[in-house]
Amino acid sequence: MRKSYRILLISVLCLVLSGCKKNEPVDDSKEIGSAAADSSIGSPSTAVVEPNAKSDKVLYYEYSCNTFAEKYALFQEHSDQGRVSLHFFDVSTGQSNYYCFDPGCEHKPPQYDFVTGELISDFCMAFDLGGKTIAFQKDCCFFFDYPNLVRADLKGENRRTVSELKLPDSLSFVQEIYTSTNYFRSFTYSNEMIEQIDENGEHSWWIGEPLDRRKVVIIMIPLDGSEQKEVFCEDDLYDLSIHNLKEYNDHLFFCTSGLDVPYGSLPSIQEDMEGYYKALKQHSYTKVFDYDITKGLLTDLTETLSASESGEYDFADGYIVKCSAADEPGVLYDYSGQWIRELPFPVGHLVQSDHYILASWAMNGEYWYYLYDPIDDKILQKVNGSNRFFLEAAVGESYYGNENNQIFYISSTDFWEGHIEKAIIISNNR
Repeated sequence: MRKSYRILLISVLCLVLSGCKKNEPVDDSKEIGSAAADSSIGSPSTAVVEPNAKSDKVLYYEYSCNTFAEKYALFQEHSDQGRVSLHFFDVSTGQSNYYCFDPGCEHKPPQYDFVTGELISDFCMAFDLGGKTIAFQKDCCFFFDYPNLVRADLKGENRRTVSELKLPDSLSFVQEIYTSTNYFRSFTYSNEMIEQIDENGEHSWWIGEPLDRRKVVIIMIPLDGSEQKEVFCEDDLYDLSIHNLKEYNDHLFFCTSGLDVPYGSLPSIQEDMEGYYKALKQHSYTKVFDYDITKGLLTDLTETLSASESGEYDFADGYIVKCSAADEPGVLYDYSGQWIRELPFPVGHLVQSDHYILASWAMNGEYWYYLYDPIDDKILQKVNGSNRFFLEAAVGESYYGNENNQIFYISSTDFWEGHIEKAIIISNNR
């Protein structure tokens, strides 16, 4: 899963604002990419959240558009009507609120004319930002609103388009991450896409024939608005997928996996389950790639690991972990692909974490979690998390997870001591 990086958080005054969007230009004189540990972000409720000196990282949980920090979280909430709104959780108070800076706002969603589709009512900013991953930098934030990467102030106002993605919205979006200087977005597509433009140059559309093998692609969009780049494009395997984007020390790491034969050539799982899994293992391949962001050239893409028999890899800061098959131990590598050692526990997947390696392993309907120091080769913590929740992110002393589609917060102390009953449900998803 997944992206974490140092950012600068700025205090936001809780002013009485309209809650409607403004499109005034923002100040581009501020440098993108610098960071400091002594700033804060204002809470939409009233509080000002102070950072913890132990951790100034923010984890963007790219599969759910949620943003997790040690002192706060931004998360998406879904209503019965299918509305998605952005909410703010303050760790110090244990309270959640709409991400809205208007104290008189009634937090209403937008309404549109049924015939014309025109907006006919004011609405809460939280609904306009819902469904988008918000990335903070200095006195601004970024979010992707297809086809545009948008820059705004910390309240989501004063917006301008930084860059427009020149790809059709029919592509299957996989994952997104932000670094201090770039936005990365990965896709898969099964049809060759060719843009058509009318004779007046006013309208365009996409056409394409089905591909023999689907392609995966990663697009890099610089936050300063400079030229977009295609970081990766491949179709070397059948049913190819791309996953686990991770940035570390100005390098982008990711995995691809697929088959060396068409999926339809495998034995039927209904008729020959044993033969199916044997063939799947025999024909599956996984690769790990390293892209040097600072150089920004396709030639700076390196394949660091390749494995047959469907090996699964995940990333921590400075390390690659091969996940376990059956109850075998996980395997630790450095980012060059150099083998280090077998881990003293099995690994199902890695929890996003800003320190150490936090791994989970499902066994007999329960989740076991391990906090591991790769330098000293030592298990620091171990706990049976039961089957109640699924841990997603750990930032400093704040842990976040999912329980029956609800997002929860729990302190690291309560988590490792097994006091799951102290978890706070922070969302109200329906």
